[in-house]
Amino acid sequence: VIGENASVSDIERFHYLRSCVKGPAERLIKSLTVTGDNYQRAWVILCRHFENKRELIRSNFAAFTSVPKMKCESAEELGRIHNAVTTAVNAQESIGRPVDSHGMDLLNFLTIELFDSRTRMEWESSISDSTDPPDHDTLVNFIAKRILTLNAAKPRVSSRTAESAPRTAKAHHSKTGSDYSKCALCQGKHTLMVCGDFKAKSASDRKSFVERNRLCYNCLGNHLVSKCQSVKTCFTCKGKHHSTLHDAYSSSSSNEVSALAAMHSSSERKAILLATARLLIADRAGHLHPARAMLDQGSEVSIVSEALVQRLKLPRTSSSVSIIGIGGARSGSTRGR
Repeated sequence: VIGENASVSDIERFHYLRSCVKGPAERLIKSLTVTGDNYQRAWVILCRHFENKRELIRSNFAAFTSVPKMKCESAEELGRIHNAVTTAVNAQESIGRPVDSHGMDLLNFLTIELFDSRTRMEWESSISDSTDPPDHDTLVNFIAKRILTLNAAKPRVSSRTAESAPRTAKAHHSKTGSDYSKCALCQGKHTLMVCGDFKAKSASDRKSFVERNRLCYNCLGNHLVSKCQSVKTCFTCKGKHHSTLHDAYSSSSSNEVSALAAMHSSSERKAILLATARLLIADRAGHLHPARAMLDQGSEVSIVSEALVQRLKLPRTSSSVSIIGIGGARSGSTRGR
């Protein structure tokens, strides 16, 4: 979203990129001066390093071969093996290097070697009617069914046992309503939205106060906007912000976006690392399609690209919701939901 937003300059993109990377990625571009010209250079360096298929293949199989053997026969231990082999196969397919039939024989062998003795015996018994090597789906289906069997066979604690257990007296401390309505500005016994000092500030000052104290933009509560349970929105524009902040959002300009980007790059707040993942998503017919996802815990909605919607043939209804990016800048709008 940031890379495609025409209202954000390359130097702002570079500031945001630097704040999002850590570890090896951070060290790769640390020596580059933060300029507009160096943004594309930094992006190319990161893509070359982290989209290296040879390195991805090595990493995939190194992770699989380091999986320890089952310690005992249990649904948890067998589930760990199932996740490991499924991840390895999906990872290879996602980079266009699927495991072929001969390679799958080796992968099946390595997977079976991770079984405990009881699971190994059950597996051999399940394929004893044939001398042909089993395919990968047969092995994965066996593991999945075995996990269900082990889960179903777990002993359950009866209600009588729970009732006969000794009861321990517990003391609970309950907070009064005033604990939850303490004003973040003047510490008075009222909410921020009715505070006279807060109302006396300009819209931009109110917005700055909310940002500094990491309050909710929507209800002014002491939590992130992504955790807000309020269904109310701005009375003026129906946007996801409090009505007392509307003027600050409506008057935001590109200069304010630049100032906000500079402020974030020089502040001492922790850098935010947005995780990405390679996925296989089933369409309505059950066919799998490779896709990439960006996991942003601060996002209020989940967004999918138009191209992926078309590939998956997903049903949708007409809808248009504004997308707000860095510094309250409008990045675009949705085409449906």
